[in-house]
Order: sequence, then structure tokens, then C-alpha cells
Amino acid sequence: MTAPRPPAAVCGSDLYTIGELVARWPAFSRRHIEHLLHRRRLGCYRVGRRVFISEQEFAAFIAVGRVEPTQ
Repeated sequence: MTAPRPPAAVCGSDLYTIGELVARWPAFSRRHIEHLLHRRRLGCYRVGRRVFISEQEFAAFIAVGRVEPTQ
């Protein structure tokens, strides 16, 4: 079984590690994003030990209203 590949529309610059995503979206903490990943509410791509998240998917996830930023 092979790992899922990112969609063709997602280029390398659209994928961020958790730390990079937290820096770009300061309303969300690393712990909160890791919790979403652990509960499988947010998709990710794993390359070795690194975890990448598409910023487009993250923004869409927030826009749908399935997650609230931590205050």
C-alpha cells in the first residue's frame, strides 16, 4: 500500500510543516493542529517523519466552520 499523493493542484509551496503553518496562522497553536491531525479531522501528507499540511485545505477546513481558533 502506497502513501496518498498530494493533488496535482497542490505545489510544493502550498505544503507546510506544523510549525510553518502555526507561524502563518497565529490564531492556531501547534497543540491544536496536532489534535486535529490526531483526530483525523484535518488531512496531511507524511514524508518520512515529516508532516505536511496543505494551506488551501486548512483554510477550507476553517471556512466551513468545523474548527474555531484558540483564544
